[in-house]
Amino acid sequence: MEPTLEQSLQRIFGGRIRGDEQPQARGADGKPGPAVSGALTGLVQRAWDSWERGQDALKRGDWTTYGQAQKQLEETLRQLRESR
Repeated sequence: MEPTLEQSLQRIFGGRIRGDEQPQARGADGKPGPAVSGALTGLVQRAWDSWERGQDALKRGDWTTYGQAQKQLEETLRQLRESR
C-alpha cells in the first residue's frame, strides 16, 4: 500500500516511483554540481546522525548525551572541511 494510487500502481507493475530518485546536486549557477564521493557521503551522514542524536538528547534534557553528540558533530565537520 502506498500513499497515492499512482505510487501503488507503479509499485505493483514495476518502475521507479517519482520521488524515489536521488536529487542531483546543483551549484550556485544551477548547473549540475560535482559528484560526491562515498567517503564524503558517509561523513555527511555521520554529521546528520550526530545532529539528530543531539536534538533528541536536548528534548529529553540529557545534557551528557547532547555534549557527546556535539563533540562528534564537531569532529565530523572538521573531517569534512579537511577533505575539501
